[in-house]
Amino acid sequence: WMLLTGKLWEMLAYVLLPLLYLLVRKHINRAGIGNTFQGGANCIMFVLCTRAVRTRLFSLCCCCC
Repeated sequence: WMLLTGKLWEMLAYVLLPLLYLLVRKHINRAGIGNTFQGGANCIMFVLCTRAVRTRLFSLCCCCC
């Protein structure tokens, strides 16, 4: 029984590990696509929190008004 279950476990791992690897890889690729709101929020935070960009925007707004 030990030999039979050992071989069965070995064959199951041989099939399941590449399958799980592909599924995880597909999920990671999907998670990276479509979340553009987070990128937009990061861009806005960068613009609002960077002193050089803030002063440029402020001078542009004050110059036009």
